[in-house]
Amino acid sequence: MGGRRRARCLAKRQADPPRQSPKDSLRLRECARAAAVQAFKMHFGNCCFRCLASRQKAFECRDPAICYTCRKTGHLERSCPVRLAKAKAKAPAPARLASAAPQRSSSPPTLPLISNSSATGQSVSPP
Repeated sequence: MGGRRRARCLAKRQADPPRQSPKDSLRLRECARAAAVQAFKMHFGNCCFRCLASRQKAFECRDPAICYTCRKTGHLERSCPVRLAKAKAKAPAPARLASAAPQRSSSPPTLPLISNSSATGQSVSPP
């Protein structure tokens, strides 16, 4: 019996995909963040972080801040119009689903008025 149970456990382990613990996902995020910081330092390592000049450091800088993406003043990378335009063009258009309910107009529907006189053939004068 012990052999069958062991075989079942092994088969179950092989069938189930390995689960990632929260510690593993946190470690992966930290590694990705460290890699991004390292790439940034390789690209801009010897430059001032405000104006991207190589002659000074950020604590000495009096120049206006420069965007890392387009290298213009007046905004930072997170609000760069070039970057936002690229992101907007890259994003897919949201899918629109047809609703089951009919669309309502801004004015309430009006019903045609039917007078009793037309139904009976008699004319009714207003009071």
